[in-house]
Amino acid sequence: MLNQIVNRLRGQVRVRVEAAFPERVLNLCGARNLAFWDMKWESENIFTCRLSRRDFRTLRRSAKKLDCSLTVVEREGVPFFLGRLRRRHALLAGALLCGGLLLWGSFFIWDFTVEGNRRVTEEEILRALEENDVGLGTFGIGLDTENIRNHVLLDIPELVWITVRVSGCRATVEVRERDETPEPVDQRVPSNVVARRDGLVLEVRALDGERCVLPGTSVEA
Repeated sequence: MLNQIVNRLRGQVRVRVEAAFPERVLNLCGARNLAFWDMKWESENIFTCRLSRRDFRTLRRSAKKLDCSLTVVEREGVPFFLGRLRRRHALLAGALLCGGLLLWGSFFIWDFTVEGNRRVTEEEILRALEENDVGLGTFGIGLDTENIRNHVLLDIPELVWITVRVSGCRATVEVRERDETPEPVDQRVPSNVVARRDGLVLEVRALDGERCVLPGTSVEA
């Protein structure tokens, strides 16, 4: 797969070779270190193969001394594609403009991913960011993350930390929520005490309420 990509980037030629002695052409390729692949025999005197653009030019110059004919069946790869565009100025200009727009568009944020939130919804976080000028289409380079953090934390008290990391046209919002404060327990109010696991009750001190077990009693969780 990698070789195919490299060959298409540098350009390759599929050529048909017709010769009375095809082995001479193959010996010539071996002597000149010309790499060829995807070889197929059409008859005893005709075969097709693929060569790089540079090796094909060398073979064409060297094959003049041999009694053979070379016919280009197909040209493939980036150099030949760009060569065809040179004659089509409008298409070339459109391709350059499209590439420039894609490159320019990659500097803006077009997708958000929120991580670390449990109680605060993603919509609430994105709405707070949008109110602070961070939304779809925002220029992603040079965001003042400290300023964003200070304003969003004021808008969403449930958060204690937030940061925005931009990679290409995607922004990852990482948040950390504030720990929930447990409800205070009034120890003066009688409550039901249950066993967390199996065990043996050694002593019971009840200031109020009703004893359900006595010391020395085994209890289950």
